[in-house]
Amino acid sequence: MTQINLLPWREQARKNKKIRFGLTIAATLSLALFCTLIAHLYLQMLITMQQQRNAYLQTQLSQEQTILSMLNKKKQEQTTINSELHFIMSLRQENYQAIRLFDTLVRVIPEGISINKIARDGNNIVLLGKAQSNLQITLLMKNIAKTLVFKQPELTEITGRESNVGETRNFQIKVQLEEQA
Repeated sequence: MTQINLLPWREQARKNKKIRFGLTIAATLSLALFCTLIAHLYLQMLITMQQQRNAYLQTQLSQEQTILSMLNKKKQEQTTINSELHFIMSLRQENYQAIRLFDTLVRVIPEGISINKIARDGNNIVLLGKAQSNLQITLLMKNIAKTLVFKQPELTEITGRESNVGETRNFQIKVQLEEQA
């Protein structure tokens, strides 16, 4: 005889398939959610690390800017000090030139000549004086030309005048100072 199976095995198989399908979808969704969560945490960790690097770089940058501003300030101070030092050295050089000028004048002025006025404009010097003869003026110009302090003596004016002491000559000589290193 034939046996009849009354169990709804097809319906049961469909139900099992649905349950397996639901479990597969749930497992897939859980796995996708887990992977998304892991990816999110990993990216969040990378973002946090990058923010820490950025913060470190910002602090280093601000420290370097502070150091740079201090260096610029020191450079300005150094420039100021150098300009003041240069000014002091130029004053010293000018004082030295004045001393050399007078020392040399004492040596080159022959007897019988008196210098009444010395005017200086930069490196140009004008000597106004009196002499007893033209020969003394010529000797003065030769002596000036021989020195290392003066260059290019130029007689710009000479006038003669009778006085109770004898004849005197008023003269004006222009000379230039040699540049000193």
